[in-house]
Amino acid sequence: MTDTDWSPTTAPTRTVTVRAHYEDGTWWGESADVPGWSAGDADWDEFFRLCVDGVRFMLEDEAVNVAVIKP
Repeated sequence: MTDTDWSPTTAPTRTVTVRAHYEDGTWWGESADVPGWSAGDADWDEFFRLCVDGVRFMLEDEAVNVAVIKP
């Protein structure tokens, strides 16, 4: 790919890993790629959505891939 071939659909994407853990009835997640950020929720699906939305917001990048890793 050359500079002239770039478009939003061919732009390389970044993947951020969130490490999840379950403690006292709540899922918690942090990422070394986003210092100071964390998310928590009792429901896995809501927790997952919070992770994706939160990482994208913090990095100001809607195209970033978010990998949430369960223990």
